[in-house]
Amino acid sequence: MTIENFINNPINEIEKIIGNVSVNEVYSFQEPNIPDIFKNKFSNEEDIEKIPILNKSSFKSLKSGTLIRFPCMIQDNGIDSELYSLFHLVKDKNTNEQKVKFFKYQDQINNSDYEYLDSENVQTFRDRQLVYCINIPGHNSWAKEKNNYQNTEEEKEKNYKTINEKFPIKSEDNFGAIIKIYDIDNANDLKLNTVFEFIGILEYNEQQEVQQSFDNFEENMLTSYPIPHVHALYWNKIENNSNPTVDLIKKQLTDEKVIKDTRNEIVEYLSNRFDGDNLIAEYILYNLVSRIYSRVDSLPVGKFSLNICNVKSTEQSNEIYKLIQNIVPKSHYLSLEHKKINSKRLAPSMNCIESLEQGIGLISGELQLTDGTVLVVDETTMQEGKIENTGVMNISILGDLFQNQKITYDFNYHTIEFPADLNLIVLSEAKSKLFPCDCIIPLNNLTNINQDKNIDEGLLNKIRGFIDVMKIADYEIDQELANNISKEFVEKRAAQSKGKTDYTKKILGQDDLLYQLNLARLHTLSHGQTHLTKEFWENTKNLEEQRQKRLDDYVKDKAKNLKTNKTQNPLR
Repeated sequence: MTIENFINNPINEIEKIIGNVSVNEVYSFQEPNIPDIFKNKFSNEEDIEKIPILNKSSFKSLKSGTLIRFPCMIQDNGIDSELYSLFHLVKDKNTNEQKVKFFKYQDQINNSDYEYLDSENVQTFRDRQLVYCINIPGHNSWAKEKNNYQNTEEEKEKNYKTINEKFPIKSEDNFGAIIKIYDIDNANDLKLNTVFEFIGILEYNEQQEVQQSFDNFEENMLTSYPIPHVHALYWNKIENNSNPTVDLIKKQLTDEKVIKDTRNEIVEYLSNRFDGDNLIAEYILYNLVSRIYSRVDSLPVGKFSLNICNVKSTEQSNEIYKLIQNIVPKSHYLSLEHKKINSKRLAPSMNCIESLEQGIGLISGELQLTDGTVLVVDETTMQEGKIENTGVMNISILGDLFQNQKITYDFNYHTIEFPADLNLIVLSEAKSKLFPCDCIIPLNNLTNINQDKNIDEGLLNKIRGFIDVMKIADYEIDQELANNISKEFVEKRAAQSKGKTDYTKKILGQDDLLYQLNLARLHTLSHGQTHLTKEFWENTKNLEEQRQKRLDDYVKDKAKNLKTNKTQNPLR
């Protein structure tokens, strides 16, 4: 039983494991643990990499019945479960022999070899759960695993149905499949928008056609479309934010000098893209290493949304996004043209009865993204004009995402709030008034966004790995230092209240302390460290003073310009 046999004809290998089963033995049959046998067969990374990856490109040449890996996001887990029979009675066309055939990991029989017989005496029905999965949204090309599988089959076009409404982002690479889950007891972690790699048996019948029924609009018709099915043997959660460089970089970050040098290289790289602006480089890095590490009364702790303002044009926004796209594994650029936001919900919703395609379940929206995705919202794309009801709802959904890191899904008769963990960046001309950001920093007036023309892949991989290594790192602060910071804050607040003369500035509050503490955490992690020190705390305060001064100067300059230019677009 070679690795190749398990990959090319897993059903045949499973039948060898099951052996011969008579009609009398069906109801007393003790099923072996097939998933564990496959796990043991592919117990090391080298063997796992031999299993072909299922995607739009490889699907053209993969035969039905092949063992595959499918890295994907669960787009819809609300499909009804279905019954299947563990056994069927068949006749072998070559020998005319009747036999009991194990039928767990397949839907169809090989008609050229077998013929169905009356199976009433051997049918043992069980449940399997169905989920619809798609390629990981916003997964950048550099972060995708390359297929090592050598296929001798000729590529050919297949009558595959792409249901555009099930994909949050338009892409030529969009590909979806129905995953059939047999181990239902261990399927509790298969939650919406989570990312897994399923190892299972590919099955595909392009002759399937939708038999549309208008008697029951709630019926999910996905199983009737010519869509690939994957019979899942087992699955693994994709770790490290879908970033293939993490494990390698983690091994390198064992020496303090290496960590310090790597950090300096990252800031220098980012700074050079912004004409030597170290301050903007620092705050972008803080955003990228941030994550929600806790929720207190549903409020997200650890979020760090960033508004980069003084962006001169949509072209400049695009350049900033390209920079980010090149150093993070998952990202999405969200433009806000009136026609777009007025016509389609950004959050997922169940398809309505009026839909042309009934019963396709959850319709995706651009905000159906996986945790750890960097979402760049470009306000410079907004034009003057009326925002319709759908547009108002979309702005509200985005506002809730920025404020609370949650997205409200519409299930027709009720709504459900789903927690999110996205790295949020707004690009705008003036300070964003639409989306409440934790931090605002203007570009320098003369800043040009410089793309990396001489790409150093080694440096890029260092940056890519470092960001996600520190994103998931633990963090701690000594109680003594925490007490000193609290005392310092109270004294500063008291002095501010006592000597207050500028009534345009607000008194420091609890939110300001929490913001400073979070910033200190991100500053520490961005240095490859997990322990806040007095030095890091002082550095954080100094950087904040620089940022605040730049912001104050920007606001003053903007106010002067407004006096002489009354035609500025208020939405930008």
